[in-house]
Amino acid sequence: MKKGLVQLFIGDGKGKTSLAVGSSIRAVGSGFKVLFFQFLKNGDSGEVSVLKSIPGIDFLDNPISNTFVFSGDAEKANAYRDMYSPIIDEIVQKTTDGSYDMVVLDEAVDAYNLGIFPNLPELMKTKNEGTELILTGHEYKGIPIDALRDAADYITYLKKEKHPFDNGVYARKGIEF
Repeated sequence: MKKGLVQLFIGDGKGKTSLAVGSSIRAVGSGFKVLFFQFLKNGDSGEVSVLKSIPGIDFLDNPISNTFVFSGDAEKANAYRDMYSPIIDEIVQKTTDGSYDMVVLDEAVDAYNLGIFPNLPELMKTKNEGTELILTGHEYKGIPIDALRDAADYITYLKKEKHPFDNGVYARKGIEF
């Protein structure tokens, strides 16, 4: 790839991870090497086993087996930041050294919002020139992500108009995760 760009898939709508997975499949179909990591997810989403089985996609396992629910608990956020620190170091190294044509960091925006990945804007600016970087996540009210927006080349905003969760229907395996 000549020049890799930075893409943000953000918003409260469904489909951010699906866009990232589709982009990964398209990339390996074109002969690219992809690194894929999911923050704040426990590895039981339906796409994980498929991504792990595709030659050309290196899927890094999440070091945390349970999901993070933000409750404003600074102590919990600090503990998660400490647990994620080694994997973030590995991701930064692999994103800046040119090992991969594409790096996908699912829920990285949420990890940034929660203070778990505070150097994400820096990574967006210092990534290898030939590496495409895809970041997904939510925008939380009151938490500015201007630094992420400024460093992005693409921003795709997925807006929820109607969602079953609003009526008490939780995420369904194979459909929402």
